[in-house]
Amino acid sequence: MELTIENLEFQLYKANTSEANYNTAELEPYKKLHLEELKARESLSDKLSKYVKDLADVSTKLLQENEWSRSLFTSHTTRPVLESPCNGNLNDNLHLNRIHIPRETLMIPTSS
Repeated sequence: MELTIENLEFQLYKANTSEANYNTAELEPYKKLHLEELKARESLSDKLSKYVKDLADVSTKLLQENEWSRSLFTSHTTRPVLESPCNGNLNDNLHLNRIHIPRETLMIPTSS
């Protein structure tokens, strides 16, 4: 009877071991596929993070350029208009009607 119990225990152990080996062998391709999927997700996540960072950088630069161009536009349009000295009738301009005669005799230095 003792032999039968040991024999049954051995057969049970053998059955459990072969079932475990079968399960392991059957699940192995799925484990590989799962690991490949994890690597692909990690790679895509890294790429997405990089693209989000690049997009944030470009967005910041665009915002700065828009503010810069807006400030140039506002400073250009709000600048006071300088009047030309020739506004109006040219005959009324006193500077053009004067005859400029020097009051002193001009002396031109000569080299000695």
